[in-house]
Amino acid sequence: MVRTLSLILGLLQVFSIYTSIVRGAASVISLKAAEHESRLQERKECFMATRKRKEYGEYIVSDPEICGGALTFKGTRVLVKDVLFYAAQGKDWRWISKAYDGRLSRQAIDEAIELAREALIVSTKKRGRAA
Repeated sequence: MVRTLSLILGLLQVFSIYTSIVRGAASVISLKAAEHESRLQERKECFMATRKRKEYGEYIVSDPEICGGALTFKGTRVLVKDVLFYAAQGKDWRWISKAYDGRLSRQAIDEAIELAREALIVSTKKRGRAA
C-alpha cells in the first residue's frame, strides 16, 4: 500500500512538472506570437507611411486609407474605374451622376475621362518606342 501511494505521488509530481513545461511552452509561444504581431504592425505602419495620398486633379485622388489606394473621387468612395466603365457604355454624365446620388459633378466625370485619355496616349507612345 505504501508503495502504491509512493508511486501515485511520483506520478503526480511528474504530471505537475509536465503541466508546468506545457504552460511554459504555451507562454513562450504566446510571447513569440505577440512579438511577431508587433513586428507585422510596425512594418504595416512603415509601409503605409511611405504610401501617401496623391491628387490627380481637382476631383480625383488615390489614398491608401480609402479603397486600398484605388483612384476615387474626392470625398467619396466612388471608384473612377466604375465611372469610366459607365462612360464607355455610352451613359451620359447626368445618368452617371444620378447613379451615385448626385455626388459626382459633370466636371469630376470630365476630369476622369480626360485623365484616362491622357494615360492612353502616354501608354501608346511608350509602346511605339518599344517596338
